[in-house]
Amino acid sequence: MSIANFMRGRRGLAIAAGLLLLGIAAVHSPLQSAGAPARESLTGFPVSLGDWRCVREQRMNPDTMRVLQVDDYLMRDYEGPDGALVSLYIGYFLEQREGKCIHSPRQCLPGSGWAPLEKGKEIISASQAGAGRLPANRLVMHKGNDRKEFLFWYQGRGRVYRSEYLNRIYLMLDAVRLGRSDGALIMVSGPESRDSGDTSPQQKFVQAVYPLLGRYIPD
Repeated sequence: MSIANFMRGRRGLAIAAGLLLLGIAAVHSPLQSAGAPARESLTGFPVSLGDWRCVREQRMNPDTMRVLQVDDYLMRDYEGPDGALVSLYIGYFLEQREGKCIHSPRQCLPGSGWAPLEKGKEIISASQAGAGRLPANRLVMHKGNDRKEFLFWYQGRGRVYRSEYLNRIYLMLDAVRLGRSDGALIMVSGPESRDSGDTSPQQKFVQAVYPLLGRYIPD
């Protein structure tokens, strides 16, 4: 190995170590949010989104609330014009700190009995929302014979991203820069789409949901 390659490798390790330390510090940071901008409660989220209609709304039980410690949330099932059913979860935190922060679906879903089959990254066209391209995580999981596709991302403080590690880093940076630690997890799930060449119902639903999120998740 050449000296130049060795030094580049060491710089890469140093950067990676620095990012890891920032992520750890974000989770354990004692900083409190100075207050998020005004927002609308998720209780007022529309029950009709274009051709999509809410067909069921769920509430968390006390045990789940004690674990998640979310400040505002939404759990609904919507039906599309072709009969497709998707589930929408939005969990919003006014502030995050050690022991009270967003839980990644990568850990929560297996804890609920879902086993992973596939995982990857998705770019969803959100041009109608003026966002161009929306980055999301994609998980295909099963519970017995039930197979589902989950799309999820993190949003808040003017950022939209899919990385759990970036979420921790941005959390600390924004707590210092803005005095804010508010943010949300958005997840859309439904039956797995077997034809990867078509836009899945989940992707179509995300395109309908995304333009509205700014009213409930402030920049």
